[in-house]
Amino acid sequence: LYTFAAGKRSIYINGVIVATDTSTIAYPGSFGVLNVGKDAGINSFNGSLRDLQIYSNALNLRQITALANTCEDPQLIGCMPLSGSTSDMSVYGAEQGSVLNNAGSNGVLTSSATMPVGYAKLISDHDFTMVAKVRLGSTTANQTIMQTAPAVGSGNQFKLVTNGSSVATLSVGTLSLTAGSALVAGSTYVIAARYQAGLWTLRVDSANGSNLQTTSNSNTGTTLRQAQEPISLGQSGMTINNIRIYRTAVSDTTLAAVARNALFGTLSVALNNPPVSDQLQISVDARGKVIQPDANFERIPGNCDAAVVCLPFTSWDYSFPSADMSGAIASQSTNYSSLYPARLALDGNRLTFTHTSGGDTNPWLEINLGSSKSIRNLVITNRIDGCCPERIANAIVFLSNTSLGTSTNIATNKTNSVAWKNIGCDDQATTCTTYKTDAYVRFPANTKAQFIRIQLPNAGTVSVGEIKINQTDVSICQSTGACPTISNGGANFTTGKRVSITPEVSKATFEGDKNFTVMTWVRFNAVPATSDQWILVDRSDVNATNSRLHIGMRNTKLYFGYYLNDLAGNTVLQPNTWYHVAFVKNGTIRSIYINGVLEKSDTTTVAGLISAREMFIGESDNGTWSLNGTLRDFQIHNTALNINATGLTADIAKAATINAFELQVPFDEPAVSTQFSDVLTTGLSLSCLSAT
Repeated sequence: LYTFAAGKRSIYINGVIVATDTSTIAYPGSFGVLNVGKDAGINSFNGSLRDLQIYSNALNLRQITALANTCEDPQLIGCMPLSGSTSDMSVYGAEQGSVLNNAGSNGVLTSSATMPVGYAKLISDHDFTMVAKVRLGSTTANQTIMQTAPAVGSGNQFKLVTNGSSVATLSVGTLSLTAGSALVAGSTYVIAARYQAGLWTLRVDSANGSNLQTTSNSNTGTTLRQAQEPISLGQSGMTINNIRIYRTAVSDTTLAAVARNALFGTLSVALNNPPVSDQLQISVDARGKVIQPDANFERIPGNCDAAVVCLPFTSWDYSFPSADMSGAIASQSTNYSSLYPARLALDGNRLTFTHTSGGDTNPWLEINLGSSKSIRNLVITNRIDGCCPERIANAIVFLSNTSLGTSTNIATNKTNSVAWKNIGCDDQATTCTTYKTDAYVRFPANTKAQFIRIQLPNAGTVSVGEIKINQTDVSICQSTGACPTISNGGANFTTGKRVSITPEVSKATFEGDKNFTVMTWVRFNAVPATSDQWILVDRSDVNATNSRLHIGMRNTKLYFGYYLNDLAGNTVLQPNTWYHVAFVKNGTIRSIYINGVLEKSDTTTVAGLISAREMFIGESDNGTWSLNGTLRDFQIHNTALNINATGLTADIAKAATINAFELQVPFDEPAVSTQFSDVLTTGLSLSCLSAT
């Protein structure tokens, strides 16, 4: 590394200064083209270059040391090579002057080493990765490699250890993962633990000649919440160094690069990620990302609780409004085979299924949601591979706030549950022998539970394809290719793109004298003088007065129709403009709101729709009357919301006019960070492009 500062030139090798000018010199400046690898004459470099970096300022010693030890990645909050120093060489650690306590300079421990207070907070409630190069002493079983302090009474502690069989083990709360075989005394390993959006991974790398030998294991689990200080490392007799803590979930490629560097001294591009603000402008332009929010579009979050159907359209998951199942953990009474574990009930794949051992007494499958959540309904997908759907014909689902454990006593389980029902019949009858491909089980309002258990009242086998909570009965459109694309702030509908709402929900919400509200943000790509673009429309097979609901735009204006009994708005809509629209039926009165203001109302001659069959969002079932535009935060309520109502969930004006977060950036990154994460959108962040 070559620097020029205060009139003096300096040369560094591997972070150590080897030469410097004894007196200042006059630098004449640079003229012409800057050549790399060859000068303008015959002199050429004979060798290889990598990670060539040119800075517009002179780096200080701390920065140079960080670069020399591959600690310059701005996502690092801890980087301790422990090669002659116990300092944290990450940007965060260097700025704080952090030093590892009770660690020998090369990581040979006489007792557990500890990191200064503050590091545990930086990995709480976030994706993160922890890596260390480890060599065990003569004792290999029950050894601590890394851990946070225990959280009193909650069990919420991060522990990376060896178990009684000397196998690397990761535990967080009730989650426990092992990877590889028993670690050998005196051998060196690189061990990494990573949390990424509900998935924990444990990885063990070792040297096999000149090759990297890797074993890993993953499972779903909850994030590390409120990690307790301090983070401790190793114990007496262990050698631990090359410690790296990332405030993100780094890729397998980066983990492999870290392991190769630690085990073989081989550098990889994946290890070097220079801070954006330290690069020349050309690199800043290449790496920078400009975020352009739509100034006309604001939304209010969190108002799904009272909705029958709520589709935020922020990602393609028509399971809204669903209680958060990220981090949910599944277990079952027994395992028929390792091919059919309990977690397959949560993998999002209807074709996979769980399987207990045959003939068990009252076998069960249990889901731990991690905390008590509102549960209005469950959708339980049966095994659909052609075999044995009748096995759960008389199964019961229990909701509870404490685990029912290994209990096989059905009567006791009913007593200890906050709610229970027969799955096939959606009731509490003494017996039920019905089974379905998708069983829909409803629960009373305000039902809350942490544990969901499916159990047979007799000997048999429990096989379940999928379990989802708080479903909206919106059809799966992936199988027909009819799903709208999710981009530009919502779901983009064109010809052939539609989502259907099941007949059961359609009838229960709209048919007869029922009151309802349909509201959404909408942006029309085009507003032709004569066209129908339906936001919500019933099936087209009935053409009778007051027998087909259709809501959307007709001939440039909002439209609220029952078929031959319709209400049109006043405002001529403009293309490429976001509007919040609401259609309310209250008794015999229909009302249209636009941006929280009453647009038009009337009094019909009927109390409501004579019939409702199957509602479609974005297009009719026969492919006509397609919406050419984007929807966001689509909601259906089974009540007439009032413009003057109070409360977030029942106020059209608030949903239409109050600004909400398009970005939510807490700025709680380590000191001098140049990237700041958006906690609402994974992968979205703000980057600092200048220091001004």
